[in-house]
Amino acid sequence: MMFYLLTEKVSQIKTKCREMLSADIVTVRQLAQLTGKLSSSMQAIFPANLQSRFLQMDHIKGLLKGKSYEQKIILSQTARDELIWWVTKIEEFNGKAMITPCPDFVITSDASDLGWGLLFKTKVQVAYGESKNQISMSMQKNYWQLFLQCKHSQKKGFILPFF
Repeated sequence: MMFYLLTEKVSQIKTKCREMLSADIVTVRQLAQLTGKLSSSMQAIFPANLQSRFLQMDHIKGLLKGKSYEQKIILSQTARDELIWWVTKIEEFNGKAMITPCPDFVITSDASDLGWGLLFKTKVQVAYGESKNQISMSMQKNYWQLFLQCKHSQKKGFILPFF
């Protein structure tokens, strides 16, 4: 299951971040509202926690300083950098999974002085080849042909560990 923010929500977050960037002084309440929106987007934008730490730190410092949500604060440069990240990168990370889906191809091989083999797996077929000769040139050729076939395929992804 994939989570993503609607275009309207992305626009709202970007607008709020731009407003914060253009303001010299903000209230702790304004910052708390923004950090709440950013935290709620965590399921759809996986680096959300990493890109709102300094905003949250400024929020906490502001509360400690004035003990009120009406306390006015100046955002730190690191918090401003996070706001810039949200404005420029939110669409890039929206809906991207933290865990990548299964690849379409998996090719594994082993190489030693005694022989050489490979295993080619797709979601539907498994092919295996081996040679008792010292790193057979034909096996290497087959391996690289499979690699190129995968690389130029219309499939989404493949794993090619080479031991």
